[in-house]
Amino acid sequence: MKHSYRVTKYYKYDDQGTLFSSSDEWTSFYDVGTKVDLNNYLVVEKLYLDFIMAECSAHNIDFLEISSLEADNKEFPYREKEIVSGEDIRKVAKHVLREDAWCKLVSKDLQIHFGYDFYMYLVSNSPIDKSTHTNSLLNIEEFRSPYL
Repeated sequence: MKHSYRVTKYYKYDDQGTLFSSSDEWTSFYDVGTKVDLNNYLVVEKLYLDFIMAECSAHNIDFLEISSLEADNKEFPYREKEIVSGEDIRKVAKHVLREDAWCKLVSKDLQIHFGYDFYMYLVSNSPIDKSTHTNSLLNIEEFRSPYL
């Protein structure tokens, strides 16, 4: 695929231009109750989920396949190679963001990869239209996914 983007809630860069999160920044669902309250966490989680759904729509993607699944949690109701659509795409992504499982969501034209600390990557055959995300608080930048 020709285009790759990093999508994050972070905007801080060090002197070398490397994106980072400060030590007081929450980076996990498990920080709810200590570094972030549940309502603020849910606002950010929704931004990520809405981004995924908007990009599926923009790329005319109705179905994604679960790939490279790692799930020890018996509560995770999906399987490797399972095809998911609509609300199930959102549910799988929510499980991954909450660290219940890890996987990639893939199709021939679009892939969603999840990294550590609320880093997410979108890989596609066509560029994304950043103007559709101007109201989002997410940082969207060209960046090669480390999960390719």
